[in-house]
Amino acid sequence: GNGPASAPGFIMSGEWPSFSSSLVIMQAILVRVVEEHLYAAATHEEGLYPPYLVVFTSLLGSLMAHRLMKDESITFFTYFLVQCIWGSKPAMLFLPSGSQASWQLFLLTVSITPPLFFFRDEQGRSDLDWSFGQCLVAFILFAVFRARNLLFDGYVMATGSLPSDSHILGVLVTTIGVALMPLATYHFPSVQYAKQRCVLLIAAGALLVLLKPPLPQWWDWIWDDEHTPISEYSDALGYRGEYAAKSAWSAWMLMGATLVGLAATTSAIPVYKYPGLRMIFSGTLGFSVGAYICQEFLPFTKVSTLLNLLVGTATTCASVFVTFILRPSASSSTWLPLVFVLYLAALPAGFFLLSTSGDHARGFQRRLKEAGTVLLAVYTCAGTLMAFCVKIRITSMLRLSKEHRSSERSLAARYRPRQLQALTPTSHPFSVKGLSMEGQWIPWSGNIAGLAAFVCANVLQARIGDSEYHFGAIMTSPILLLLNHEAVMLKGFGQAHRYFPIALSICVILVLSAMHSLLFNEQHARMTVGYVLKNLLSLFLPLPNHVMFIYLLWHTSRQSMLLLACVTPLNMPALLLTDLPQVRVLAGTAIAIALVQFIVSRNIRVSVEKFL
Repeated sequence: GNGPASAPGFIMSGEWPSFSSSLVIMQAILVRVVEEHLYAAATHEEGLYPPYLVVFTSLLGSLMAHRLMKDESITFFTYFLVQCIWGSKPAMLFLPSGSQASWQLFLLTVSITPPLFFFRDEQGRSDLDWSFGQCLVAFILFAVFRARNLLFDGYVMATGSLPSDSHILGVLVTTIGVALMPLATYHFPSVQYAKQRCVLLIAAGALLVLLKPPLPQWWDWIWDDEHTPISEYSDALGYRGEYAAKSAWSAWMLMGATLVGLAATTSAIPVYKYPGLRMIFSGTLGFSVGAYICQEFLPFTKVSTLLNLLVGTATTCASVFVTFILRPSASSSTWLPLVFVLYLAALPAGFFLLSTSGDHARGFQRRLKEAGTVLLAVYTCAGTLMAFCVKIRITSMLRLSKEHRSSERSLAARYRPRQLQALTPTSHPFSVKGLSMEGQWIPWSGNIAGLAAFVCANVLQARIGDSEYHFGAIMTSPILLLLNHEAVMLKGFGQAHRYFPIALSICVILVLSAMHSLLFNEQHARMTVGYVLKNLLSLFLPLPNHVMFIYLLWHTSRQSMLLLACVTPLNMPALLLTDLPQVRVLAGTAIAIALVQFIVSRNIRVSVEKFL
């Protein structure tokens, strides 16, 4: 009868640590089971077992296990197991499934965390056997499957709504990828495909959540009545029509092409070694993106077939261009400019197709406007990506050019001039001069893509905001950082002038937007002469600051602080008198750049005085 009472003293004595460990584990499980029954009964009788006691016993059990492990009364494995038991117990307070959720969390914790604490030798190196690692992978998969209701409840608690079948499947797949990451990172770092598969699993889960492809309904057998996700297929069929329900192939195709592209990027599939495979996979990925955009976002019109073809052509060309700009082949310089021209031709062809549709019904015109908005969004995203990739390519070329020049200087110190002439070429292809002579189309295409993306972004912002956008120019102007030096359009443009286009574009767009609002807005159809003159004066008052700042960014020369101090106060009347929000933004940015010029000038003067 005194056996259970003597158990704590036996554990504290430190004799037989393995037997003491078993007692500690049984005690934790027993306390947990009793507490779960008490808390479940408290739902019917208020005050029987308050929630703070669940938290208190969990903290107390965790601290006692830590003390026993420190005194070497129990083994480290027992300490780890008991901490998982006590740590997962408070889940019954937050999740509706109660004790079932807490045990599922315990199983998930026990399966994921062992690679972080066990299976290491005295030197800290992994001694996990390959076959035991496979068993651990199977145990993680079983734990995630058993914890599906826990993840379902967590999703409902985080979002406040029931998940769709693709969302909950994405959560399960992402959880598997994250759970396998410690095992792949700490115990199989030399096995490259282990990390790659974890990354692919996480990416597949994220794509399932983002793309929401409808799933077959036969997989509902794994869910109970309280945990049943919403079927994307039945939702699309019932609320969005049969046409939307049949568009699942585009989402699955885009998901597969994205995963294949990611596998090629991580070298899981050796695509980049073969230009033909690069062409096939990049074209498939671009076509998948276009097909998904057409199925999900383009409204059905009389010109839908041709418009879908143009969007698919544009995305395919953009994907091929990006792939072969970053990893060129021996012959890509001959046909890649034609791909870029084909990409550029699709946008005007699409708008010409929309303008000549010939139907003036209100509903049809609304769908045409939505289609035009989708075209602008596609070209904004694709052009920005293409300009960014060209910027990366040219930056790497210029870095190689600097390395080439440093190697030439080292050769000049070791060889005679005649020998050096035989060793070095006349012009290096990675320099700006070499780009102008042999590959001028590369920076030219980047500039065209960046400018087109910038124009499309501003038109898109004007469409969405009904021409009353005030900060749109500031938001879209960073696209102009992707411009490059080349000998046709931007001959004098260099790295020192990279902020000049941003300042110029913000000033010009805000001025044009203010003029449009002042002269063509329907709210001011009966404007007086005084109203117009007041707002025109307010519009021109901030311009001297912007002109001085733009001149500074282009010429990089010192300006008169006296002149800057004289023109900056003119922005205050502009802020007080104007009725146009664009002028307020213009005056506010003028004051901000004036303060920046004052601070920079003062810091330079202080540095010079310290030097002298």
